[in-house]
Amino acid sequence: MIKKANFFILLFLIFFSLAFTSSPLIEIETALLKQDYENVQELALKLIKRDSDDKTSLTARYYLGLSQIHLGQSQEAAETLRELTKEPLESSLKDKVYLGLCDAYFLTEQYPEA
Repeated sequence: MIKKANFFILLFLIFFSLAFTSSPLIEIETALLKQDYENVQELALKLIKRDSDDKTSLTARYYLGLSQIHLGQSQEAAETLRELTKEPLESSLKDKVYLGLCDAYFLTEQYPEA
């Protein structure tokens, strides 16, 4: 039930942000909507390596963390998202990062942190 609700919230946030998103991020979000998490991870890593724009890079790191959650890499996801919490994030991205981090902690059975 919770996973389904989180998925629909994620879909809403992605569709809402599509109008304000640069092209490389749209490709990542499209892969995410198709539940192609390996592609999301690959595209996010490429974008992180090549993009110097902080906002785009931070958003790509968030999508990397999400893909790690869905690929069963919960420990890596927790680390990716935990590192993002140390960055100066816009409030909408910050909220998404903390929700993802909570999911990663829950999946790694770190209940007090979640």
